Amino acid sequence: MSYEKDELMKTAAGRRLIAYLTIFNKGNMERIHDYIRDNYSDQAFETRSQDEWLQWTEDIQAQVNKLRIHQIVAADDYHIVVLVQAQKDSAFYMCDYKVDDDFPHKVLTYTHQAVG
Repeated sequence: MSYEKDELMKTAAGRRLIAYLTIFNKGNMERIHDYIRDNYSDQAFETRSQDEWLQWTEDIQAQVNKLRIHQIVAADDYHIVVLVQAQKDSAFYMCDYKVDDDFPHKVLTYTHQAVG
């Protein structure tokens, strides 16, 4: 692993991303749905409904199975960009994750794009 988990834990965005990936990698769609409902902001739901976020997440989960953080590309308190690797086919994806600067730091945006 080419990143330090401690680095991520120092930022609100990093802690949110670790929580999300932990739930995502377990593959329990009910827990993922609860996470999206409880931790995504109204701004996030302006771009996709809760059901659309869940379907998008299910589609990614089916495609990659699990995601492992490979490298931190950029990070500050409320915005993190990481390179992740899929378990299923070893493909790489860039994840861009932004959270609100006010506690409880709900997710504002999340993008997931193939690299290469």
